Amino acid sequence: ANFSVTATPASVTLNQGGAASPTIATALVSGSADTVDLAVSVSPGGPSVTLGSYSVAAGASAVMNINASGVGPGTYTVTVTGTDATNTHTTTVTVSVTGHGHKR
Repeated sequence: ANFSVTATPASVTLNQGGAASPTIATALVSGSADTVDLAVSVSPGGPSVTLGSYSVAAGASAVMNINASGVGPGTYTVTVTGTDATNTHTTTVTVSVTGHGHKR
């Protein structure tokens, strides 16, 4: 089976201390739905990023939580890697953290 991985939205802008919850959607491209294992990494390190689920059936989605608490201003790239028995696909979310004070 083959699948795709998509992040919506693909870029978010946060104040320091802000949070966002993009959706990571998988879609079945061919074959029958396998389990897709998801992993996240952040470069450079900074925002904390978690997924609501780290294993989904192809065609299902997971919610990503990004928290910019204590993170300096800058641009961070979150890479989501989806892997099934035969394929690996990645998608990215660009996180821009602005330097203005507190979340309103």
